[in-house]
Amino acid sequence: MFLAEKALDVPMSALVTAIGEARRPDHLARNPLGQVPVLETADGAFLCESSAICEYVEEIQPEPPLVGRTPAERAECRMWTRRVDLNLCQLVTHAFRLSPMGFRRFRQSAPAPDGAEAMRRLAASHLAWLDEQLRDRPFLCGSRFTLADIQLFVFLEYAIELGQLLDPQWTALADWLARIGARPSAEQSAGIPLAAGALAGTV
Repeated sequence: MFLAEKALDVPMSALVTAIGEARRPDHLARNPLGQVPVLETADGAFLCESSAICEYVEEIQPEPPLVGRTPAERAECRMWTRRVDLNLCQLVTHAFRLSPMGFRRFRQSAPAPDGAEAMRRLAASHLAWLDEQLRDRPFLCGSRFTLADIQLFVFLEYAIELGQLLDPQWTALADWLARIGARPSAEQSAGIPLAAGALAGTV
């Protein structure tokens, strides 16, 4: 979605992480953690972690600005991406890992449905807070659409797919979700269904 907003066409290949393709030696050479996404730069280096990749792309393609033009704008965007990461992305990921579905995929620990539900409740409390924040602004960074909005949109869509319920009272959040979902970049980046996206990653 970030690349689509930048109008960049970057060649991509998919790995089916559920069958261990991300643990193959050729991918571990790209990212020793065996995770996606990974960006190969023009000089053959490999960059990992979504936010770092997006900030690199912003540096080489600054228009339209999706992080910020000034130090203050960039800091504001990073503040919100960090909030979204800590208070939604990580909680949704933990809830999935603790669920029976997550156990079948990762098999790292026994399923803990009570723990998964606790993570969902905690995520819901932060979504309620986000609803309050969005009542007087169109985007997380006020009038600026940024990487923070993309991060929240993608993970909120993923959370909904995994069963994270949205309270009907969160009208500001619902309006924001519809507004972001109507952007052409949202449609362009929706090529892989979310259910499949839970099993595959893009390099």
